[in-house]
Amino acid sequence: MAAEHELGVFILLAVVGIFIRFLFVVIIPEKKASIVERFGRHNRVLQTGIHLVWWPIEHLKTISWQWNDERGRAHKKMAGHEISTSQFTYDPPSITIITKDRVEVNINTVMFLQITDVQKAAYETVDLFNALQESLLTSLRKATSRMDFEEIIGKQDLLEAEIFTECDKRHNAWGVKLLTLEIQAISAKSRAIMKATEDIVQAKSSANLALLNQRVIRDGELARAKAAQELMRIELDTQKIEHDFVLAKKTAIAQQEHEIRGKRYECFNASGLPTACWTAELYTEALQEVAKTARATLVIPYEAAPLAALMAHTVERTPEQQQ
Repeated sequence: MAAEHELGVFILLAVVGIFIRFLFVVIIPEKKASIVERFGRHNRVLQTGIHLVWWPIEHLKTISWQWNDERGRAHKKMAGHEISTSQFTYDPPSITIITKDRVEVNINTVMFLQITDVQKAAYETVDLFNALQESLLTSLRKATSRMDFEEIIGKQDLLEAEIFTECDKRHNAWGVKLLTLEIQAISAKSRAIMKATEDIVQAKSSANLALLNQRVIRDGELARAKAAQELMRIELDTQKIEHDFVLAKKTAIAQQEHEIRGKRYECFNASGLPTACWTAELYTEALQEVAKTARATLVIPYEAAPLAALMAHTVERTPEQQQ
């Protein structure tokens, strides 16, 4: 009897545990979230982990998001009690717009999104993906209405940036972060217009490339001319510095010689020799310098003729006698 009683208690506990598990315990997987409503109002958001939901006063909100294709057929994108918080892609159907020059254009885009606020995503819109599609349509038509078909083909990067900015502002209010938006294809419904526009864009691209090459060549020539001018300026500065150095050196030597001659003249006066001897000494030094350089004819003024004897006497003197 005891064994049967224990078995009955075990079965009862197992049934109660299973009942509690499936009725009150909720397990949220990784990168998922669920919303708990109490009496039909938002109560809390369940993140990854194990949670208790008190039935029947509480229940998990059911999500049913879908998007419509080009033919208006509905396709479910996300449904159930769990909302994915990981990054996902949304490839909306092709959008037809009319450009500034009245050309019908089909544009295919793809968006990379991530839900950052589950509560806003669930309550701020009736259907999140239809809202994203309408937001993209509005932003695309607003941007392309100010551009002609040729500009759309040639400035696709600018068009992507403008649409991204407009959509991201709206998506933040819905708890969705727009990570990237790319334009996959742009095509006109008229093949003739498409072909002509592509030829025009290609011709302009070639012309812009040629203009860029010319600009690069011109800038290179200007840089070389500027470098040559700078080199010439440096050479002139170097020559000026060398000239100033030589002039300063000559000036210093001349000043030194002048000082030496002044001291020698003072020595002559102190020794009691007449001034004529000093003059003869200077003529002797000049004759020695002339003899070192080249053959030359020395012209002695008539007034200096009386000094010739003194000069000859000075030249014939020995170094010991000159001291």
